[in-house]
Amino acid sequence: MEFSIDGSGDRIVRWAEVRPLVGLSRTAVWKYEKRGLFPPLRRLGPNSFGWFWSEIEAWLRMHRDGPSSGDPNDSIQPIDAPSNDKRNLLTFERQVDK
Repeated sequence: MEFSIDGSGDRIVRWAEVRPLVGLSRTAVWKYEKRGLFPPLRRLGPNSFGWFWSEIEAWLRMHRDGPSSGDPNDSIQPIDAPSNDKRNLLTFERQVDK
């Protein structure tokens, strides 16, 4: 179903459709959106939200065809990752020892 909140005819996509395309968690998408690194979420009703397909498509294209190696995840940086988290170091050491 084609639905537009601004009359442009641009399709609205919901989280279930966006999630497999972007490969990020809801929290990561929210944090990227707050930093202006992801298209803004649009309110569709009192309890429903979605994105314009054209904006998601442009974001995907930018990450696919970006200035780096072409890997869509190259330009995505970890959000609020602790720099000296001992749990991450222990996990890494266990993987290296195997």
